[in-house]
Amino acid sequence: MAQRGVSEDRSKAKAEGAEIQWGDETGLHSTTCAAAATFAKGQTPVVHANARREKLSVISTVTNKCQMRWKVFSGALNAKVLIGFLDRPVRLCSVAVYCAISCPDFTVTLIAKHS
Repeated sequence: MAQRGVSEDRSKAKAEGAEIQWGDETGLHSTTCAAAATFAKGQTPVVHANARREKLSVISTVTNKCQMRWKVFSGALNAKVLIGFLDRPVRLCSVAVYCAISCPDFTVTLIAKHS
């Protein structure tokens, strides 16, 4: 389901009665954009800001039937995280699962069949 083979893969999936999942991966981080200031009249304001940054990643898929799956995890997307994420839909689905996931560094198409 990469750019050049979308219609071909969609036709195969439809013929097999497979579930198609469209996915995306992104990163989230928290940074302070507003802070609370406290001060007494006549004194310099003191700004309290949270200096701790949180960084997380999210992977999600949605099917043509509007079923959504998502997972929040630390670090970058790798094979172990991707396999762990796709394990459940493959186990629970009685048909083949076609999954196209777009990431900042690559696009991958996976076809998994429950045995």
